[in-house]
Amino acid sequence: MLFRSNSKTYGTDENGTIFEHEIGLDADGLAMPWFIVTAPMNIDGGKSLMDVQGYIPNFQRQVGDIELTISTYDLPQMTTPTETTTDTITETTGIVDLNISGRQTAIRLDGFQVGGDFRLGVSDIEISPAGTRRGGP
Repeated sequence: MLFRSNSKTYGTDENGTIFEHEIGLDADGLAMPWFIVTAPMNIDGGKSLMDVQGYIPNFQRQVGDIELTISTYDLPQMTTPTETTTDTITETTGIVDLNISGRQTAIRLDGFQVGGDFRLGVSDIEISPAGTRRGGP
C-alpha cells in the first residue's frame, strides 16, 4: 500500500513495516530490481527490415552493470520477438556490437545491484536498411 504525506511517499510491506520511497538507491539495504523498456521502433514506416549493428550507451554517473536486451519483431502484432540478444554494459563500455535484424526493434535495460545508479542520456543505435516488405516501394 502506498500513501503520501507532506510530499513524501510511503509504502508498507506485507508485515506492515513502513518504508519511505524515493530515498536512496536500495530497498532497505537490498538490491532493488529495475527496468526500462522502449516501445518497438521501426524505420520507413515499417516497410523496411533493419539490421541493428550496435548500441551506443549514454549513461552518466553509472554505478554497476546494466543488462541490455535488444528484441526485433517482423510484424507489429507479434508478442514473441523474432530475435533477441543480450549483453552487459559496464561503466567503461563504449559500444555494444550487435548483429540482429527485423522490421521493429525494442530496447530493454535492466539492473539489480546494491548501490546501482545511473542517469540515462540520449543513447544511439546503429542501424541500416536491410530490405523492403513485399509490395513495398
